[in-house]
Amino acid sequence: MGVFQGMNHVALNCHGKKEMDEVAEFYCNALGFTKTAECYVDGLGHMAMIDTGTGAIELWDNADPKRGDGVVGHIALTVEDADKAVEVFREAGLPVDSEPADLTLDTNPKMNIRVAFVRGKAGESIEIFQER
Repeated sequence: MGVFQGMNHVALNCHGKKEMDEVAEFYCNALGFTKTAECYVDGLGHMAMIDTGTGAIELWDNADPKRGDGVVGHIALTVEDADKAVEVFREAGLPVDSEPADLTLDTNPKMNIRVAFVRGKAGESIEIFQER
């Protein structure tokens, strides 16, 4: 397999924690998906991951107040090597919004990841997501 392994998650930005909790409840109770992680990330807000069985929905409580309906925050792609993946975008002449960085999410269990954000051809935000 190449550098990219497939889609990891799609992010939805909610208007506040109450809306985020309501969205999570809908996906879990009405659709039968499972919440696999929830935490607070300094500077970003509350986050929850919903496992759909074939990928995840990442919820955040920090939507722009002007957000319209149907807005996806970003698309995350699973990779084995975040640094190598970013180079693919760089070589294609596409912008890198944030260089690869190691993070530990305070979920249960803790999640160690290396992430970067790049910009796709249509201006979409793409997260490069490497589990460590």
